[in-house]
Amino acid sequence: MTSMKYHDVPVEVLKFVDRKVDESVSKFDSQVQPFVKHMSTKTKNLSAEVKTGGLAKTVYTKLHAWRAILTKL
Repeated sequence: MTSMKYHDVPVEVLKFVDRKVDESVSKFDSQVQPFVKHMSTKTKNLSAEVKTGGLAKTVYTKLHAWRAILTKL
């Protein structure tokens, strides 16, 4: 999207929109519950394990851990 050119749009408008997007992202990030951040990390870790260790092995070894996490919801 950075390669797109904005014709006839004042720079001030673009700066304003950029600030508003930054504010929104910062506000969202500060309000996300730690659980959601934790699950995101878990998902990334699982994805890395699937790539390195194979899907079947990863699913089998992580099934009980995921089951414990999901039952707490």
